[in-house]
Amino acid sequence: MPQKGGKSMRICRKNFLLFFALFGLWILLTGRKDIPFLCLGALVSLLILKLVWNIFFLGFEDPRSPNLCRDIHFSRLFLFLPLFLVDLIVATWKVALLALCPRMKISPGIYRIDSTLKDKTLLVFLANQITLTPGTLTLDGDPATHALYIHVLDTAELSREALQNQVTQLEDRLRRVVQ
Repeated sequence: MPQKGGKSMRICRKNFLLFFALFGLWILLTGRKDIPFLCLGALVSLLILKLVWNIFFLGFEDPRSPNLCRDIHFSRLFLFLPLFLVDLIVATWKVALLALCPRMKISPGIYRIDSTLKDKTLLVFLANQITLTPGTLTLDGDPATHALYIHVLDTAELSREALQNQVTQLEDRLRRVVQ
């Protein structure tokens, strides 16, 4: 019986932390600090929490399911985020220069990139990280073969080998965060 109370306490604490993370994100993205708008942000954060908690964390406390959060090294995560931010800035700059070029000569293409990540959750994180980076878009992933199909804005600028090297670097960063 005490174990069940401990489990509900952990869920309550996670709800609390997720609510404040969502509310903090609301404040950061809107930049408004007037009372009615903060109340609206709290209401939206609560609504999101109620709507997505069971969807995203279904089986989260199930001992048979892998618990990725237990394996995350948060100190390494804080080192990972600035590196990702630098990647975003560099990629955004390249895409902006390409878009501002008067004679835009692009050669889009799709590459199949084989991943060495065996964990499906990490593969999804990798695919999302690639998609968030301007100039690339993860179209599909095959969890059985650990392959990602990535659309590249300009194949002349980013060859398959160069993309494979970048994906390998991203995989190494993700592994350091969770191992």
